[in-house]
Amino acid sequence: MSKAGGQVIDPATNTVAIALSANPGDPATLAQVRTAVQAGLTGIALQTGALTAIRPTVRLAISPPGAASPAITLRAPAARLEVTFDPLNPSPVAAGNECYPDDISDAAAQTAAAQQLVCQATSETQTETIPSQFQNALAGDIILSPAPVGTGDMIAAMFRALTPAQHHGHSGIMTVNFFEITHCTASPDRIEANLNKDAVGIPASLNAGMLQYAWPGSLTQSIDDATTTVSLKDPGGTSYSLTSFNSDSEGDGFEIIPPLVVKPLPQNEAAARPRLRQAADTARSKGAQYDSGGNLVRPGGCYYSFYAYTDPQLSAGFTDAAGPEAGWAQGLSPAVCSSFVWLSLKENNIPLVTSNQLEKLSDFSAAAVAGGAQVGPATLDGLIFYPQAERLQGAQALYQMFMNQALSQEDGLGTIPGINQAIAGPIADQLLNEFAFGHPSMVGSSAWQNPGDGNAVSPDNIIWWNPPYYGYAEPLQYLPRHTEQYTVSRWTKVITWGTISGTVRANGAPVQNAHVWVYLPGGDTYTAADGSYTLNHVPVGSYQLKAQAVIMTNGIASEYTNGLDGQPVTLTAANPNIVQPIELQGLPSNYRRLNFTYSISCDHGDANPFNKHGVLTAGPYSQSRDVNPGQVTNSLTYSFDYNGGGYFHIDYIFTIALLQDFSIEVTLIGTMYDDGSNNVQDQYALAPFNVPMGGTWSGWTKMEHSNGYHNGPAIFNFSVTNNQQTG
Repeated sequence: MSKAGGQVIDPATNTVAIALSANPGDPATLAQVRTAVQAGLTGIALQTGALTAIRPTVRLAISPPGAASPAITLRAPAARLEVTFDPLNPSPVAAGNECYPDDISDAAAQTAAAQQLVCQATSETQTETIPSQFQNALAGDIILSPAPVGTGDMIAAMFRALTPAQHHGHSGIMTVNFFEITHCTASPDRIEANLNKDAVGIPASLNAGMLQYAWPGSLTQSIDDATTTVSLKDPGGTSYSLTSFNSDSEGDGFEIIPPLVVKPLPQNEAAARPRLRQAADTARSKGAQYDSGGNLVRPGGCYYSFYAYTDPQLSAGFTDAAGPEAGWAQGLSPAVCSSFVWLSLKENNIPLVTSNQLEKLSDFSAAAVAGGAQVGPATLDGLIFYPQAERLQGAQALYQMFMNQALSQEDGLGTIPGINQAIAGPIADQLLNEFAFGHPSMVGSSAWQNPGDGNAVSPDNIIWWNPPYYGYAEPLQYLPRHTEQYTVSRWTKVITWGTISGTVRANGAPVQNAHVWVYLPGGDTYTAADGSYTLNHVPVGSYQLKAQAVIMTNGIASEYTNGLDGQPVTLTAANPNIVQPIELQGLPSNYRRLNFTYSISCDHGDANPFNKHGVLTAGPYSQSRDVNPGQVTNSLTYSFDYNGGGYFHIDYIFTIALLQDFSIEVTLIGTMYDDGSNNVQDQYALAPFNVPMGGTWSGWTKMEHSNGYHNGPAIFNFSVTNNQQTG
């Protein structure tokens, strides 16, 4: 491959070329090109003057394997009008202005109706980069995200310790159809980076202010930002990385836990959606927004309060505003992810379990009661009663998790018997007392062991909310950033209406409850049991008719659509009523999903008899990662910390890449580290292997280290399968 700076710029042809010596179809080459584009080759091309006021198109000209001097060429066209696809920042409503038919705000719809304007398709098309989207999630729907296993996520540890275990660790409410979500979250890195230490540098306590008023709080993000790692600047100007939503399925054992979208039943859509959109507007108004540089451009309405897992009703109506002592959080209300959703919905008087203020157990479905729903003497609508015994169960798991994380910062002192409790215990106590009582300074107090009863709501509890506003959950269908032939729509004045009707089918069979639309909201419907649909009162003109459905096949939920851009239809004054059958298709074959199953068995021993814990195991775990033309590489990291900290840990990193024949090339690197010094003790790199479409590859690795003490052997077993991506 070329050395850094070795790109060749040819102003005559508007070309930036990267010389390669490797097979241009292999993962390393594809990763190099992807990195080069992301690193700013567009900026380099601007030096040629050919890209002024246009958006560059990337074309791959790849020499066949074995050819001399293979190269990948990025070429910009000589001239082409730019069409900006930005559903989060629409143009003003006016005849001729561009509009986005898949999400028209209620205010825009009112303005358009007053002017007799309708968002209609034009003959303009453009190859566009479309942002990541949750394909089956509309404004007001709730997203539940599974917590990745093996990441040390405290909230996930707490939920998994409950009976029955809960598997979704984060939630948010969609605030723009498909492309935007608002949620409430905290940066654990910011809390851990600001530990108070004693005179010799040993952590003594958490910063009480950062613990009580956790940042960033309520946050509005594009799906692109919410599903990737972004860097945001805190109130002091320090940047912290934040990853909020996990678009991949996760699992404990062989049980796959998908992300979910909680929404109304199809028959309740027309009645429920207008008020859900109002709740979405409320949530969006409370979400902080940051620019691409991580700078705050609009403050939010909530700070993240761990105590909201005990008493979310404290801030009902977005009250209980923090005082001047809160610093950046002054004037903001306390919330966590799930209570923020609850606050937004109750602000719009939406009944969740009952139309009464207080719940009764009989208000819940039989499935909710069987799943553990409980009601106390004063449980508000939408909340769940958690008795002290269950709260203590979660608190004990959280205590152990946090103490292990604190020990990892103590330079190995936690391996000395008795030291772990003396050093990390008071810090873990401090965190648990904030959870239980909202007191951030109770360092070393065991009061949290009697946390009392609570009324709260977790992400998994949201599944128990009743119709008509919710009551239905399906696997979330995530489509990553990609390019497609996009048809531009513009506001057009019309005075004549017609109908579009037909039948929606997939794999030769009619599809019930498929969502069909020409614009949202209002210009949509759901299919009947026989797959039939009718869109009434459609203004004459041209549209992109779209349809989508999540179809279960052999227990697997798959996303079906009539193409990424729908299909064109035109109603005329002469022919205002048309019949248009719709055939749904799954994603193309080059959208692949690699499913992982893995487990570990690990030993440790040295001369200290207190440190011999024998063979410890973890797993099996199941996870998945997607690759496709818009994301040709991906990765998965699993970390195993022997005995929960203080000894050694092993990081296993899978790197995957989509190849030209839709097989997936996989590499695996395992690295063993000493917990005290963080020195590398052993490493194993598995040679790249190829997993064909539908194929499975199984293997194992072994690592160990001996230098006065013995770490390992660590036996890591894994299996990977190359499946069709379902959404």
